[in-house]
Amino acid sequence: LATRRSWTDEDDNILRKLVAKHGGDSTKKKWLKIATAAVGTRTDVQCRSHFYRYLHTASKGRWDKDEVERLKEAVEEHGEDWHKVAKSLGTRIPPQIQRHYAYSFKKADDGEKED
Repeated sequence: LATRRSWTDEDDNILRKLVAKHGGDSTKKKWLKIATAAVGTRTDVQCRSHFYRYLHTASKGRWDKDEVERLKEAVEEHGEDWHKVAKSLGTRIPPQIQRHYAYSFKKADDGEKED
């Protein structure tokens, strides 16, 4: 079994460079490339998770009115393809967008269904 080790500043810098080179969308193929190129024994899941949790510059906290409006427009354009919506929105990562949409808009839609 592989020994668990902490991410170093050097690991973070390498990961940032690889994401810039290969792209940071959530396709498994791209994260496999990044993990293969990364120094050490990191999996695609570890690389993706660490990047989105600690290194990505996505907004955190409350959504402002402008973001909500842009989210509605992006969902109208792309449907529930959260990666395309995230790229269009530019301020949040796909899991944030999906959760916000599910809690804010799906509940409202469920309450409006006709009998």
